Amino acid sequence: MDAWRNRGFLGVKIAAPWGVESGRDGIKKMEKLIAKLRGDLGDLAALLPK
Repeated sequence: MDAWRNRGFLGVKIAAPWGVESGRDGIKKMEKLIAKLRGDLGDLAALLPK
């Protein structure tokens, strides 16, 4: 992420394959995905769902 930040990128767009229509299981999957991305990218990166 540091290399991207040095080039002016402040965050990344992420696909949101699960949402409310996916029920509680889908929301849990989305939480897990966001937690993994947050761990990989750090707290400073903006995560922008598409």
